Amino acid sequence: MDRPTLPDLDDTPFQQLVDAAKRTLPDRAPGWTDHNVSDPGITLIEACAQRVDQLLYRVDRTTPAVRARLLRLMGIAPAPASPTRVRLRVTRPPKTALPADTPLTTADGLVLYTTTALAAAKDTLAEAACLRRVHETLGVSTGEPGQRFAAGRRPHRPDHPLDPDESFLRVAVDGEPWRVVPTFARRRVDDRVHIWDDACGEVVFGPRVPYAEGARRHGGVPSRGAVITAAYRVGVGSPGALSVGTILTGSDVEAVITSILSPGADAEDVDQALRRARLDLTPPARAVTAADLERVLDDLPLLARVRVGPEEPAPADPVPVALQTPPRPSRVDTAWAVDQQRVVLVSAGTCIRSTLDGKHVEHPQMPFARADAVLWFEPSHFLWSLGDHYRWNDDATQRPITDLVPNLEPFTRGLDAACVQPAVGSDAVDLFFFVDDRYCHCPARYANRKLTPTGAPVVSTIAVDFPALPRVFRSSPDAVVVVGDTFHFLKGDRTATATRCPDERGLRVSLVPASAADPTTSPGPDEAHPPGELVGAARSRVESTRMLGQHVTVGGCAPVSFDVHVTVRPWDGVSDVREIVARRLHAYFHPRVGGPDGRGWPWGRPVHTADVFSALEDVAEIHRVVDTMLRARGARVDVVTLPEHGLPRLCEVDVATESDI
Repeated sequence: MDRPTLPDLDDTPFQQLVDAAKRTLPDRAPGWTDHNVSDPGITLIEACAQRVDQLLYRVDRTTPAVRARLLRLMGIAPAPASPTRVRLRVTRPPKTALPADTPLTTADGLVLYTTTALAAAKDTLAEAACLRRVHETLGVSTGEPGQRFAAGRRPHRPDHPLDPDESFLRVAVDGEPWRVVPTFARRRVDDRVHIWDDACGEVVFGPRVPYAEGARRHGGVPSRGAVITAAYRVGVGSPGALSVGTILTGSDVEAVITSILSPGADAEDVDQALRRARLDLTPPARAVTAADLERVLDDLPLLARVRVGPEEPAPADPVPVALQTPPRPSRVDTAWAVDQQRVVLVSAGTCIRSTLDGKHVEHPQMPFARADAVLWFEPSHFLWSLGDHYRWNDDATQRPITDLVPNLEPFTRGLDAACVQPAVGSDAVDLFFFVDDRYCHCPARYANRKLTPTGAPVVSTIAVDFPALPRVFRSSPDAVVVVGDTFHFLKGDRTATATRCPDERGLRVSLVPASAADPTTSPGPDEAHPPGELVGAARSRVESTRMLGQHVTVGGCAPVSFDVHVTVRPWDGVSDVREIVARRLHAYFHPRVGGPDGRGWPWGRPVHTADVFSALEDVAEIHRVVDTMLRARGARVDVVTLPEHGLPRLCEVDVATESDI
């Protein structure tokens, strides 16, 4: 296939830009027929062309050094030369091993380095690559954290350019070696380490990172005046002296090239790198979005599929009996939890107190006809919210809510609900105030009817931080009760549960390992769990490409087990219909090869009974599907729901025929 030719706009003047834009109008805007200079649209085209002409002039005035630096910051860098790889037949004395990285020289002085080792005496075939060693001085240290030094050439890396490997680059500070690591996380201030920024082609030393308690260094910093040197190898692109039959010699070794495995390619220049970037062929070296991470991980060995998305909130506890209707009233004004074991509901001025299982119901009188919200702190201390004031249960003095927690606007009047959640610490609490479709989270400490904020209030929307909450509960809840980590929202005669999942949650990488197991049989219990080698490789690549401060968790998918009971009517003469149907269903719901398109069951897509009919629709051995049933968690279900990072796992298939009924 011919490579597409892209127009070079860098040397296009104003009039050519205008003419090129006019030529596209008949195809893109057929109704635009007035192309005279008096047309307002043509005036707009000329204004854009003039601006482009000015920007091109400014770009042309940029020096090559500045231009290269800007491109490195964008992650666009010329690709290094790809070395020629050959296969050799080696002749060596008996009992002489040939280690990897052994230099072999041609008669023209070209040096190749072996990439495989020969240990056994009978082994004679090896592979080699045409490389050149480079020793250079990168610069002189200023003694500041986070220094960056650009290498003159791109080091050759035989493995994936994002995988950590200490052999491809050796950096020394005043002759003392410093190790290359994939990340500065958990590094001490005296660790002699650095990272290799493949997007910019730079050696980076330990930065100073700001924290709440003060700035802290991660990794050592070369002292002021220290000389930074680097040793690495670069590929020799397309040497003409290499061909089949070329003889190479080394120390007590002689070899001859038997085949060319891959021809070399010369290094790119800046213009070639720009054209490659226009075609979106630049290898991903930065992961900003979840899709970027998926592209970075897609070519990992032993990996079949990968899914990257936000971490899911912890599953919510079921609704306690005390919050269901019955026994709770159909209308609740406010409610709160006591000791995480009891619940108090206020309905029409009457307090209903009971345990979470709905027993031991009492009906004490409430001192107010109605309260907007109630906060419970300890057995004898309750805080009542009334309009824009509050009061304690044993104190008749009403005070403005602004005195309770400062900077709480607009949550100082007309609260829909409020709740208290115990936090880490003997006196630490988390306060939550709900108004309309928003809520405010305020961390504080409580002691003897006094609240002391320990952090700034954070305002967010209910729909964002409680994504699993049904839509009707996302605005103006009647009451909110917190039991453990589960929030119970009450509105009308309905109750919904959800766990809080604020925006600072990280990303989760779910891996499906490649497997040689038969996809038409029931998958084993460990088939969905990726091996440690795959998890380690994925975690290392994520750490080298993720955004700074982004939390990413790497693990397997969340398989949801279910069974299928199906009744079919086979054609006459078909004896093995049960095995055929079972294999078809296992393949259709398989994580790697299932789904309607055969590329794996879609992530998070629920399984319906209709999917069984779809799976068996084109099975030639059956006349029709009579009935089907799904079972999950020991009960019959109409839908098998999956989490966002979940995939189905079909365990048992029970096939019956009409003749068995």
